Order: sequence, then C-alpha cells, then structure tokens
Amino acid sequence: MFFELPYWSKLKLRHNLDVMHVEKNVFDTLVGTILDIEGKTKDTIKAHLDLERMGIRRGLWMNRDSDKARRDLAFFSMKPNDKKEFLKFVSSVKFPDGYASNIARCVNVDGGKFTGLKSHDCHVFMQRLLPVGIRHLLPEDVMKPIMLLSRFFSQLTAKTLQRTDMFQLRHDIVQVLCKFEMIFPPAFFTSMMHVMVHLPEEALLAGPVNYRWMYPIERLLGELKKSVRNRAKPEGSIIEAWVQYESLTFCGINDPRPPSSPFQVFLLSCLSLRRHLSPLSPPSPQPPPCRHLSRLPAVANSSVFPDSLPADFSLIRPLFPTLEMSDLIRRGRSMTTAPSSDPPAQSASAATAPALLDHVVVGPGASQAPASSTSSVAQPASARRRHRPTDTIDTTSTDGTGASGSQPGITTLLYC
Repeated sequence: MFFELPYWSKLKLRHNLDVMHVEKNVFDTLVGTILDIEGKTKDTIKAHLDLERMGIRRGLWMNRDSDKARRDLAFFSMKPNDKKEFLKFVSSVKFPDGYASNIARCVNVDGGKFTGLKSHDCHVFMQRLLPVGIRHLLPEDVMKPIMLLSRFFSQLTAKTLQRTDMFQLRHDIVQVLCKFEMIFPPAFFTSMMHVMVHLPEEALLAGPVNYRWMYPIERLLGELKKSVRNRAKPEGSIIEAWVQYESLTFCGINDPRPPSSPFQVFLLSCLSLRRHLSPLSPPSPQPPPCRHLSRLPAVANSSVFPDSLPADFSLIRPLFPTLEMSDLIRRGRSMTTAPSSDPPAQSASAATAPALLDHVVVGPGASQAPASSTSSVAQPASARRRHRPTDTIDTTSTDGTGASGSQPGITTLLYC
C-alpha cells in the first residue's frame, strides 16, 4: 500500500531502524557465538554440515572418528577456562551510580552464560566491557573486528554526530562485515547483521539516534505497566493513574499546599485546578455522584477546606469525569453520562434525596442546606449495603456573633 503513494518513490527515509533493538540482537548473536552458549550460538552442528556440504572452510567441518562425528570448538570461541575468566571479569565490574544496572546479577559463572540482560545492559556491555574483556582471550584476527564493531556503535550513538564521521562509519562497517565473513559461519549473518549497513546512512538523513530509538518509549511503557492494579481491566487502571499524575503535577507547581494524606493531596489538586479553570468554563449543572469524597474523615476541617478559598468552588465533580470510571470498570457496570434534568434539592427535603447521589457541593449555593450538623437520608436497602449513613455537615464560616461574614462560607454536603 505504501508503494502506491505518490511521494513514496522520492522519500529518502522510508523506514526508521531502531538502533536499540539492532544493537541488542547483534550483541546476543556475537556474545552467544564467542562464548558458545547453547541455544544462542550460531556455530551449530547444522552450520558445520552446511560448510562441509558446500566444500568451504575445511577447518570448521565435523570431526569424524570411524562411525561417529562430533563438533569441535571453533577457533573464534573461548575455551572453558577463558570463558570462566571472562565471566568473572564481567561480574567484578562496578559502574557509577545511575550509569548502568547491576550486570553482575545476570552473570552465571558456573553455567557459563548470561541471563536476564536488558537492552540497556547490552548497550553498555557492547561499547564498554566487550572490547576490554576479550583483549587477551581471543585470537587477534577475531578480536580486532569485534573492537571495530564496538567502536562503530559507540560513535553512532553519540549525542553529536559529524558528517565526516558518518561517512567513515559507512565505510568501516562494510569492512567489519567482510572480516566477519572470513571468521564466522554463514549462519552467523542474520538480517540484523545486514541492517547495520544502513544505520550510518539513516543518521545522515535523520540526525542523532538519541531522538529516534526506543529507550524513552520503553521507559514510558514500563511506568504505565506499573500503574496496572486490576489485570482484568488494565486500561481503566492506566487512565486513573494518569489523571491523578497529571493533576498532581499541575497543581503541585501552581498551588502547592501541605497535605496530611494522599487522598487530601488529590482533593486539593482538584480544588486548585477548579480555581484555574473556572474563569474559562461556563456554569455547569448539578454534578453526578462522587462517592470517593465521603471516605475522607476530615472533609469538614479547615485544613482540607480553608476559609480563604474563593467562593467560585461551586463544583468539584465536573473536573474529572474519569473519577468514577475506574470504579465502574472494576464493578463491571455501565456509566450513564446524560445529566439529570432535575438536580437534587439542597433544602430540608434532603431526607428524600436519591440514594444514587453522593456528591459534594462547595460554594455560596450550599448555604441553603439545613443548619443541623447531622440528618438522616432515606436510602434503599441496596444503597445502605454499599454506603455509610448519611452525614450533612455545615462548615459555613461565621464571625464571633454567629452571623455570616462578608465572604461566603464553604458548606459541604455528603450523601453517602
């Protein structure tokens, strides 16, 4: 389909090769072969039989004794003692804090292999440890091309690239692959080995690889994966965590306040965001229920709702329509987004308020609430099983004589 586009034939950079995965795959193939790791080496019995069938590289043919044939260790692979020395060297390396992970935990000296290496571990290993570790353990004809390959990736992944360096790398990688063809069997040359030829050309067209590889995206996906609490509904968990992160980040910069609990942090963030958005948004109808706020024991304290807040904090619920989403997803319900035409009254008839409404009303309009500190609300049996008894708390700020001041107070109604 892409080849039918009118501009496709003139597009210079048709595909962006990910240097992160290319480097990791090349590292796995190279290290698995020189360490002769079972399952990762390309120097297998089938590779030796292919060379014997083609009649080339006689030194890599199968060793046949009478009616048996065995595969001898190739000259480009480390001997068992050298392999153990190499693994001990890797396990003894210490990196500066934050430079790389603890690669020593991935080394299995007795088993002679690596386990659990991440992409960044392979990145550091390829450019920093491999040229030093193989210096006296492999023949010189094998060691030099590997060191040139390490330098190729080191220069390619630099923060600043020079055009002359990229032209030189484009020539060097061809020389390295030609030397590898004289050392390793044909099975060693997978598609990733060929892809390296195109990396310098893409760097000339698209610039440094730091803006094009997958490391930032992989880190972001890892953070989103950590926020999943309900494995049956991962999308709802990610939405809930992301909304909380964005609101806390925004309000922590613009309106920092000392909270006393994690939930108060989120609640104060909602209030602060409401203050910033209220001049831009038109007046909204009565909010749908938000039963999360009824779980805050000190919701009426001045530390949570200080009297210095302006009177435009009329509604909190319309700010985040996804507050109820994760709860509804967990319960497997469907959410009705149509607003009610008859908002619930805030007078003494609150005893007949619908049981489905458990909301917070903050602002001067809430002064119509009953003056009593507590009152009971009639609820169905299904609502009483899920919610606590209803509390109506009036925290209207008054002066010493009991009369309301010039600044309208803040009244909180909790239907739970």
